[in-house]
Amino acid sequence: MSTDYIVSQVFVVISYLLLASTYLVKNRKLLLGLNVLSLFANAGGYYLLSAWSGLAMCGVALLRNVILIAQNHYDSENKNQIINWGIFVFLVAVSIVSAYFTYNGLLSLFSVFATFVYTVSIWQKNEIIYKALGIICSILWIIYNVFIWSILGFSCESVLLFVEIIGLILACVKLKKHISQKVNSSTAIDVLDYQKSVKKQEKK
Repeated sequence: MSTDYIVSQVFVVISYLLLASTYLVKNRKLLLGLNVLSLFANAGGYYLLSAWSGLAMCGVALLRNVILIAQNHYDSENKNQIINWGIFVFLVAVSIVSAYFTYNGLLSLFSVFATFVYTVSIWQKNEIIYKALGIICSILWIIYNVFIWSILGFSCESVLLFVEIIGLILACVKLKKHISQKVNSSTAIDVLDYQKSVKKQEKK
């Protein structure tokens, strides 16, 4: 086992620890910042493994996150949808071009698919959709890590997949509880209104 391979796996572990933390925070700005740090570490690992498709997708993802951070600062409510979708199309185009120049067989494209799915997940702001798409993204990265023989990449992505599933379940339970509370509150208000109307009728 070469020194480059060992160091690459250290970078992989660091990147996945940072990425896993994004599924445990709610602040969008912090989420994007942690994701950027994760991508730098991941890029170092892919470089040492000569995994050029993965490295190219890290570049695309870094560009995406820098744009999203800037957008979050200047247009946090996404009021300008023309620019918003223009940027999205631009990033997809960059991904396709990068995939063309780094193509190394069908399995190398799984890094491109994973990057696209994650771009969609982080572009929108729904917590449950983000976590659900994260599960799909992880499955794609697991396949890619097997392809490039990144042992810790496969292992960490599998753990991350487990964290994402737990995170999605917790988010769904929380949403269900919130909806239930709103329904119960609405029902209680209806009952009170009904009781008031009955009392008025009795007075008449």
